[in-house]
Amino acid sequence: MKIKCTICKKIFDVSPSRKEAKYCSRECYRKSQIGKPSWNKGIKTGIVPKTAFKKGFQGGHKFEKGHKPWNTGIKRYPNPVKHPSWKGGEIVDRFGYVSVHCPNHPFAKSNKYVLQHRLVMEKHLKRFLAKEEVVHHIDENKSNNDINNLMLFPTNSAHARFHAKQRKLT
Repeated sequence: MKIKCTICKKIFDVSPSRKEAKYCSRECYRKSQIGKPSWNKGIKTGIVPKTAFKKGFQGGHKFEKGHKPWNTGIKRYPNPVKHPSWKGGEIVDRFGYVSVHCPNHPFAKSNKYVLQHRLVMEKHLKRFLAKEEVVHHIDENKSNNDINNLMLFPTNSAHARFHAKQRKLT
């Protein structure tokens, strides 16, 4: 459909679903809004109602005597091992890597899990890996964390060079 812009009088194409369109661009729409009142003009914002200062008032309703919040009595599990849905401390992320629950590990993520292939390499080397060191899976299977399937690279750039050479060979 061809429609004429109400501001610049330019003719422009629109799909049938936009047959009520009046403006050819955002600039023309903005020009049309000059001098018009704002959509929220007259609405007072940031004003607290007088009832909010009454005793027992919180967030829109009053608490009667004897009222208990909805979450009272819910059992919390600060130790994940005791949680009923605990599955042994191994999880697989969306990329296929296996992580193990190690809350005391110095490089554990915020959820207290460490990638299993890094733990296997640390156990083999008998030291912690540096943050810049990269562990590579030789067979490209991210869940195969056998020590014979792992290679250690000092940096990610060395790991990338290795992959570039592999691509050239194939």
